[in-house]
Amino acid sequence: MSHIILACIAYLRFYKKFSADHAGVELDIQFLSSEEASIKIQRGELDFAIATLAEQSIQKLNKEIHSTPIWRNPLGFVCSTDHPLIKNSKETDINQLAAYPALLPASTTITYRLVEKTLQPYFQLTKLATPTDNLESLKMMVSAGLGWSALPLTMLEQDLHLLDLPQPTRNLGVMLHNRRTLPNAAKALITLITSNVDAD
Repeated sequence: MSHIILACIAYLRFYKKFSADHAGVELDIQFLSSEEASIKIQRGELDFAIATLAEQSIQKLNKEIHSTPIWRNPLGFVCSTDHPLIKNSKETDINQLAAYPALLPASTTITYRLVEKTLQPYFQLTKLATPTDNLESLKMMVSAGLGWSALPLTMLEQDLHLLDLPQPTRNLGVMLHNRRTLPNAAKALITLITSNVDAD
């Protein structure tokens, strides 16, 4: 029996097909931040990760990790449907965000840095509510009116209002170690993911 250790931050929809095609493979799936996954890959504790990728300039600083972008993941600035941001006007000035708490992942994450870079020409992020790296938790807190956030457009539902503001885009893809050979089963899983994303 083969054993694959991976950090899967997104797209578990491939799990069922892979398990059907590779019944003898055991997957050890860990939900980690991209930063945690990168450290574990360097230590040999993970075979690879499906994760949010850092900007190329940052990737080049880490010679041990090879990152391959697979798909782009646009983020939208969102708030609850009864949030003050939209109560008085249908249009939102991006500077208005500064007056209300932001619900974002920790400042060490790629997603936070991407949002910070998008907002930097307008204002500095200072009014932060309790951060969490769990996007589902952020979504629930935004729905409850505790603040605004930047969430993947694929997560939007009726209880969230998408603000007509710039949409930063994350790159999601595969992270693995440059000098380690992946198990054949791990290679097969990566091929399954990349081929299905291409088909989408």
